[in-house]
Amino acid sequence: MIIVRSIKPPFGLVVLALSLGPAFALNSSADSGMDTAGVVQRAGAFDRYPTRPSWKVSGIDYAVGIPAGTVLKPPTSISDKRVSIHADAKRVDIGGNGVVLDAYDFSGWQIELLPGAGNLTITRSRFISNSKQKLSSVYALRGGTVKLIHNLFDGGGAASAVNPLVSAGAGGAIIEYNVFRNVPNDAINITQDGDYTIQYNLFDSLNFGAGHTDCVQTFFTGIKSLKINYNTVYQPAPGVDGFPGGGNSFVRVGDQRGQTVEALEIGHNTLIFRGEGTARFANVFDISVDGGAVLNPTIHDNFVDSTGVLYGIWSPYYNELTNPIYYDNRDLTKGAPLRAGPYNSRTAGVPTRSPAPPVVTSLAREGERITLKGTAQPGTQISLTTASGLRTGAKVERDGGWMIVATLSPDIKLGDLRAVDTWGNASPATVSPLNPIETDKRVGHGKSR
Repeated sequence: MIIVRSIKPPFGLVVLALSLGPAFALNSSADSGMDTAGVVQRAGAFDRYPTRPSWKVSGIDYAVGIPAGTVLKPPTSISDKRVSIHADAKRVDIGGNGVVLDAYDFSGWQIELLPGAGNLTITRSRFISNSKQKLSSVYALRGGTVKLIHNLFDGGGAASAVNPLVSAGAGGAIIEYNVFRNVPNDAINITQDGDYTIQYNLFDSLNFGAGHTDCVQTFFTGIKSLKINYNTVYQPAPGVDGFPGGGNSFVRVGDQRGQTVEALEIGHNTLIFRGEGTARFANVFDISVDGGAVLNPTIHDNFVDSTGVLYGIWSPYYNELTNPIYYDNRDLTKGAPLRAGPYNSRTAGVPTRSPAPPVVTSLAREGERITLKGTAQPGTQISLTTASGLRTGAKVERDGGWMIVATLSPDIKLGDLRAVDTWGNASPATVSPLNPIETDKRVGHGKSR
């Protein structure tokens, strides 16, 4: 079995103390509406593949969602003065900042973040939608930031019209270690600017409804940063798992209405799309600009089974993006690299290999500025990424020469220097054989050795 790369995510989580009140223990599949709490949801999913990631994968190697032994309380037991309970409407309104809701059964209920409210934290709670629900289980659209950690969001499958399960608010969100399951339409929608981190989640069984499901979709807004890392998608095959629906993509970034999305990173995700026929998905990564801009998007180290993908791994809008870069993505079914191509197809026009790594031939410094020169495949771009995620680059000329002039700030690293082809496929990283740069912490500048 092939093991590729070795990057491990953090797994620590501070568990909040339980409050007193009417409650019941969540310790069986009948109670939880999912696999038994604390049991790995899709254990053995890698058994059919010749390769797998080297890091621990959410929902396959370790359980996500509500931890075993959690005691869930009814929403009517919430006593925070910043929270209003509307039992008849099954709605919880959050009217202040810093509210923490830990271990509640919000099945059939909606949580709404009111204007001016923010910094809401929801942990170890259950949301199972029913046929009467249409609005999001967590609706923060008119409010501020949210943290959603170790929750179960069950969309109710074909019996529910809820869309999406989570509507994020302004300023950003942290969404980690959750299960999004039996999703009728979208799972997470982002329609306001901010910093968003979505990681270590499991998206399982998607698109039971009339919409075309995206696990994460953005629209109508610019975004300061969007990090989507270490998640798992498991879309079953209908003949094996009895699954009826289809979908659009894992991540859909588009319809920005002239605005800019910055710092988009989609990395180290495990994406199993086995659902052929009615359970298929159109694309895996669907990214466009709609008159705006997507700057320096990075898609890397994802493992994909595209058996149930109708069109392309990448959307056909690559030529609308600014400096896209794709590297170290792999086909789970073969262990082979996945590359972007010029057509909306999994195979047509896709290059057979990525560019060769660039070669650094000289390095010169003048004060805090460095000049790098080298050679690479003509027609490619050279991409230099600093430790802080900033990216600069240069075009490779017809003779194969290139030159980058950059400021030598304390965080600069030459370890991520790549050649990138027309479609965004990047070479392995190069370290200069002449003068690799390290940070000299004493003076705040780089030094050669």
